[in-house]
Amino acid sequence: MSDTAQSFWHLTPRGLVLYIRAMPGAKRTRIMGVIEALPGQWMLKIAVTAPPEDGKANAALVSLLAKHFRRPKLDFSWISGETDKHKQLCIHPIPDNYTECCEALTNT
Repeated sequence: MSDTAQSFWHLTPRGLVLYIRAMPGAKRTRIMGVIEALPGQWMLKIAVTAPPEDGKANAALVSLLAKHFRRPKLDFSWISGETDKHKQLCIHPIPDNYTECCEALTNT
């Protein structure tokens, strides 16, 4: 696994934490890949068509990731960034195939 692939996520006692750069109001919903948001700070860039109001964009983001990880939406919880474009999202319990799922996200 590459350093870039591993750096937008990490394991904690709480679960698998993903660092996300959200782009609400996009033309289409898609995972755009991993970007360096700040020097040494890698994030998964995700575009969603939903607007950034009333939690619609966050719900769309969770739906997309739930499908990718094949986990129920209830397994996802916000650590920070619910009203910001830079977000931290936790998946608990940790998916058995998390390394393969995270690696696949870097190749989109």
